[in-house]
Amino acid sequence: MNKPFLKPHKATAIPDEVWKAYKIPPPIREFKFHPMRKWRFDFAWPSYWVAVEIDGGIWTNGGHVRGKGFNNDREKSNAAVELGWKVLYYTPQNIDFEQIKRILENTFHKI
Repeated sequence: MNKPFLKPHKATAIPDEVWKAYKIPPPIREFKFHPMRKWRFDFAWPSYWVAVEIDGGIWTNGGHVRGKGFNNDREKSNAAVELGWKVLYYTPQNIDFEQIKRILENTFHKI
């Protein structure tokens, strides 16, 4: 299946039809995962404890790749791991829907 072309500013607006085309259950968008912080995942499947983060701005010196933003993202990702989450990181250009599907399937079969 051909990957959909996603413009960087549209990556977090992946339509449910795209997820369904890959036979992936539609995720919860902007899911607040931490009990005390306001951190959110771009996409999450809470029953699987799997999340996807889309890091934009890598070619334009965006917030995810500059010092403070990068450090903040590491704090967030480490806290997610500490809570038991599996987090997949992509840029808008390299979202791997097949990998996401495999991770969800493997996680489901381990339950």
